[in-house]
Amino acid sequence: MVKGLPFQAENRSGKGMISVYLHIPFCEVKCGYCDFYSLPRGHEDWDLQGEYVEGLLQEIRSRCSGLGKRRLKTLFLGGGTPSLLHPSLLEKILKGLTEFFDYSSTTEITFEANPGTVGEEKLRDFRSLGMNRISFGIQSFQDRFLKVLGRYHRGQDSLRAVQEARAAGFENINIDLIFGLPGQSMADWREDLKIAASLETPHLSAYNLTIEEGTPFAKLYPIKSPPLMGGDEGEGGPRITLSPTLPHRGGGDKGDLPSEEDQVRMFQETREFLAEKGLQAYEISNFARPGSECRHNLNYWEYGEYLGFGVSAASFINRQRRTNVRDLKLYLAGEWEGSTETISPQQAIGEFLFLGLRLQEGILKKRFESLFQRGVEEVYPDLLKKWVAQGLLSSTEERLVLTPKGVLFANEVFVDFLP
Repeated sequence: MVKGLPFQAENRSGKGMISVYLHIPFCEVKCGYCDFYSLPRGHEDWDLQGEYVEGLLQEIRSRCSGLGKRRLKTLFLGGGTPSLLHPSLLEKILKGLTEFFDYSSTTEITFEANPGTVGEEKLRDFRSLGMNRISFGIQSFQDRFLKVLGRYHRGQDSLRAVQEARAAGFENINIDLIFGLPGQSMADWREDLKIAASLETPHLSAYNLTIEEGTPFAKLYPIKSPPLMGGDEGEGGPRITLSPTLPHRGGGDKGDLPSEEDQVRMFQETREFLAEKGLQAYEISNFARPGSECRHNLNYWEYGEYLGFGVSAASFINRQRRTNVRDLKLYLAGEWEGSTETISPQQAIGEFLFLGLRLQEGILKKRFESLFQRGVEEVYPDLLKKWVAQGLLSSTEERLVLTPKGVLFANEVFVDFLP
């Protein structure tokens, strides 16, 4: 058995508060681009959902017993497909959390959902249990692209699911979309944006497709060098490593990927179009109406602390990153912990900049100095001058912020800060 995580330090993003991520690994199908830990229907362990919930609660009890209650800043159920859980299993998880965490009706509680796995009755059950934010993995409204991606649902399912979520009482709804898909044209992407905007959800995430090692897509599209845009969150934390870029060759009957130039145009048009619809970019790939920003992900980008429970979930406490094992059988046997990494001061500085510069508001220099006891100009005098001179970074007395040009070439800036 592993020892409990050290809770003695206050969370940097709020006194006595902590964000918690729960990983639910079950899916209807395994998408060709996905490298998160998930078990599709038909896998020998797919039916172990009841056992998994018990194992999840066992981990929470073991890690948290004797450490006192913490107040939840945010709770996020990701996967996998958390919406596959029966409401009774979700209720058991939430009741188990109350033994160690306090939260209220105003606490942001998010769960990810595949539009093909929910109906209004199930959504009402989830809402009655206290879930108040839902994130739909729609990716595209067009069936031919959903087929290429290997998605379980179809475009009509997405339209229905958003309507039913509203009817069930959800006001805080997110839509995930992906651009740069095989065979996708500018007109295709504009159509997805147009449909998404017509649904008038308060939050939308638009990610550039990335090819991850070990996925079926990696066999079709060889991995190359760092991209212009990218990055997403999952399994209890943000990706610290840079995502690979997408060559526009290969793919067989799935079609070629859009050129890099077209992907940049898609990215630029996304920001312009959504701004016109009242969804402002508050992070490179995330857009929201004022007050509807995802508080859980903001905690990641602001380098806040978090706890992750479940197979493959990550935690970040006292500058120590702990990642659970990516094996359900080991996890159910109580052998949770896969790896532990102590973040060096230099690595922490690089990660803080990597994550904070993704935000539209950038980084407060005073916060940098309070965390690291040095000014950012003292740590990176030459790098800051370089990127400011090239027009990719703006440095004022108060903040460091990527310029509009810098947002396009964000990873070229980020890679210089990572040790």
